[in-house]
Amino acid sequence: MRLCFYFLCLLFLAPMSRAQQAFWTLYFETASAQSPVDGLPQALHPDSMKGNLIVVGYTDPAGNAASNIALGLARAKFLKAQLLALGWPSERIQVESRGEQHEFWALTYPLQRKAEVVFVPMATTSPKPGCRAHFSGAILGNRVVEGHISQIYDLNDPAGEMVGAGRYPDNTQAFPKAVATTFDAIAVDKGTSVILYAEPNFGGTPVAELKGPAVLVNTIWFGDQRYLNSGLAPDSLLDALFPAEVRRFSSENMHLWSHGSVMVQCKD
Repeated sequence: MRLCFYFLCLLFLAPMSRAQQAFWTLYFETASAQSPVDGLPQALHPDSMKGNLIVVGYTDPAGNAASNIALGLARAKFLKAQLLALGWPSERIQVESRGEQHEFWALTYPLQRKAEVVFVPMATTSPKPGCRAHFSGAILGNRVVEGHISQIYDLNDPAGEMVGAGRYPDNTQAFPKAVATTFDAIAVDKGTSVILYAEPNFGGTPVAELKGPAVLVNTIWFGDQRYLNSGLAPDSLLDALFPAEVRRFSSENMHLWSHGSVMVQCKD
């Protein structure tokens, strides 16, 4: 008897992962993928939330599993449309459907017909020597040439910013200046690792993986006369931190990665 009571407590008191973390929920009528929206809470405004959203659609068990997955996705897309109207960029919202697969079995049918907004914050730490990556919209080198070259680890780089350890689901939020001026270079500290994804929310396979010390320069500038004396060119001042063998060009145009995501990890 005592064991049964303990098991029931676990069912009702244990964390429910994503379902428990829902930031806001919209409910639907039977078989419907539309619902009246009187107004989304101001707390959902994109300017007040540092991170991305996942919108998850659910259904009750009526109907077959395949149709419920489709209905759940339609509900998630409907709620996404409301968020777009609020000003959210499409790339910062991921939609998915779980159909009738709820994480809390005790919900009644009306409460199962829903779409939930889940907030995914950017988990970050402040950049510090030995644990940072410099993302820039200019070539990174040992000197500044306005409009073309930025100095590695320059805190006042007008075309980029330093980023500390963390999971960044949206590059436009992690290093907005670098994206705004076209994403063209990365410098990574020794002991720091960077994994870049072309899609937001760490979608798809990684497009680049760097282990510092490393410098990556956009391949579109290969052979460009403006950059022959910087970036990947022989440079005694850079060699101390970034030997020639760790400075290379990207495998594809880095501009394509601007609206993706990035993970920065440090050895400590």
